[in-house]
Amino acid sequence: MIEEEKEFVPYHEEKALREKLNAALKRGDQVDSKIYRESLVSLYVLFGESFKMSDRPDPNSAKRYLEKALRLQSNHPIANYRYAHILYGSGKYIESACFFKRALDGNREQGLSDTQTLIAQIFTVNCGILMAKDAIKEVNYLESSKYASFDSKIIANYADRMLVDSEEMLTQYLYIKVTSTGSEPISEDFFYKEQESKGDCDVLICITQQKRELVYQDRREPLTQTEFFVAHTVLMSNEFIQVKDIYEYLCNGPLGGVIKPESIRKCLSRLVRNPIWNVVVETNARGNYSARRRRVGLQYALLCHSNVVVP
Repeated sequence: MIEEEKEFVPYHEEKALREKLNAALKRGDQVDSKIYRESLVSLYVLFGESFKMSDRPDPNSAKRYLEKALRLQSNHPIANYRYAHILYGSGKYIESACFFKRALDGNREQGLSDTQTLIAQIFTVNCGILMAKDAIKEVNYLESSKYASFDSKIIANYADRMLVDSEEMLTQYLYIKVTSTGSEPISEDFFYKEQESKGDCDVLICITQQKRELVYQDRREPLTQTEFFVAHTVLMSNEFIQVKDIYEYLCNGPLGGVIKPESIRKCLSRLVRNPIWNVVVETNARGNYSARRRRVGLQYALLCHSNVVVP
């Protein structure tokens, strides 16, 4: 693990900034202290993003560096935003909702992009739904317990105030379907039925907690996390797009500051070896550059759990 981290983390850069910050604090230089603190926070956030978004995610290392960033600047929007996603992924929905709220309320000068703001709001809703789902289980358990003792009049009064009393009413929001025209919440049953009922002209990317797959007709091929981001961006496009277009699009989303154009080129080279890719994607050579789009006549949809960050 140490060797892998060395590829990601230039420790000398962190050490140098730490030394400069400490020296500035020691001599009481507020201007330099602010500059070095902000640089160190940005470095930690970049490390956190890199560990979280790599094809071999390391959430523990990502969490550690984001915690370092938040110790230096507790209201940093992106640090709170990334940290909230990690907590959400580990099922800590109460804590996750708090950090999404901090991200939305954070420093305006370093605020979230419009895309990140919308994602943060969506995940805050998801946190509430999942907390409610867990609470409903507890309510049902307590109500059926032989050993619990309640004041029936008080309980009857408060039970009428519960907005949702069925776990099934909540599960319809736990998956989403994304197309070029927008997104909609779907149930778990719909998630699987949509895959079974797809037509010959339907291309899907299906994501569960265990795997990511590109699906076309009767074939399924696995995708890495970065391949998912790139493939989704291309398949969503009706127009030919180049590497620079994919890069600009992803920079406004969850891979902002992490993915580089060269990484996208390497990813596209890997996707060419995917048996489905060349069937569903059309490539147009433009001089030294190639552009890609979803093949004409095909329809694309992303089906995934609501905890998946969509670019």
